[in-house]
Parts: sequence; structure tokens; C-alpha cells
Amino acid sequence: MSRLPTRVDTVFIPVKDLHRARDWYRDHLGLPVQWETDGYVCLETGGTTAITLAQAREVHPSPHPILNLFTPDIEPAHRALSEQGLDTGLIQEASGVRWFTFSDPDGHLLGVCSW
Repeated sequence: MSRLPTRVDTVFIPVKDLHRARDWYRDHLGLPVQWETDGYVCLETGGTTAITLAQAREVHPSPHPILNLFTPDIEPAHRALSEQGLDTGLIQEASGVRWFTFSDPDGHLLGVCSW
């Protein structure tokens, strides 16, 4: 039996206002709530790794994307998020991967990628 982890179970994202963040991720990204408890909201991503929003007193966003969300077709995803008023930036491409970034309400940089 291996003692090494076999997958990423969840990615924790610290947020200032848990309910506002939950609603934003649900409404803008279509991520349904898997479960909620005091101080945490777990969102389904359609894969094996969930996103867990964690209530925090302070939030320090990274200048780099904290995660990439995959889409099989980047143009409709880019258009849909842009039409919701999100600052998506331009679609970029390198080595067969296409991506763009945008920020959540707490300033966390998120990516969407396709290959």
C-alpha cells in the first residue's frame, strides 16, 4: 500500500465574505455547492478536485493564477465570462495550450485553459 497521495482532493481559497464568494463562484462559474459548514463552502468542479472556500480575516491574493479551470472550447467560455462583466483578459496560447485569466471578488487570479 502506497503512503503517497494519489490525487488533489480540494483546493482551499481564503475569502473575506464566505456567502458573497459562494454566490459569486456559483453564479459566474456555475459551480454547485457540494456542502457547507461553519466557515467553509465546498464547490463541485465536475472533476475529482473540489474548490473549498474558507472564511478568512485577511486575504493575500497571489500575483499568479491559483488554479486553472479546464474547458474543451475556450472561446465560448471566454465570451460567457466577458458578457458577465468579468475582466477576462485576452486569450493566450503557447505549446498547444490556450488560456485566459480573471479575478474573483477577493482578487484571486483564476485561469481557464483548453488544449
